[in-house]
Amino acid sequence: FRNLPAVLVSTPLHPFDRIVQMTYQQFYDGEKPSDGRKGLNMTSWVRGSGGLGDDDRETLSGYYRNASSVFEYGLGESTAIASATKVPRYAGIDSHAEWVTYSRNASLPHFRFYFADVGDTGAWGFAKQKLPKAAFQYQLAPLIAEQQAFDVYMVDGRWRLACVMAAFLHASYH
Repeated sequence: FRNLPAVLVSTPLHPFDRIVQMTYQQFYDGEKPSDGRKGLNMTSWVRGSGGLGDDDRETLSGYYRNASSVFEYGLGESTAIASATKVPRYAGIDSHAEWVTYSRNASLPHFRFYFADVGDTGAWGFAKQKLPKAAFQYQLAPLIAEQQAFDVYMVDGRWRLACVMAAFLHASYH
């Protein structure tokens, strides 16, 4: 354990947890926003149909351009903005499998995506019926997998209040 950071040695962890934490740190250590990151070019930006106005796009672009990490509840044009501003560390979740696939294919290769199996969904990813597994799958499961807090948590999906509370807990714990 000589080469482990002090925080890892002083925390009683199961050996597997220690390996996961070390791997996670090695992958993300040193990733900071670069000065060369740019905002959106609004003249050529392909606007989505999710309800963002140009002022919203510019504001979100500013946050994402200056963030070293972003987590999104609900994928959409904000995910495209995260990719355009080259967020160094990104993860997001959605309850619509095809939208997760589309977002993954349209984003930077290091972005991580989670799919929440909440059952059949209708318009805008709303679950057609209430399932007991839905809340855990969407609100908590993706944050449990993330070992570090994020600079920005964007909540624009299902169960918004619960997601905000989970994001606060995740940010304060890590």
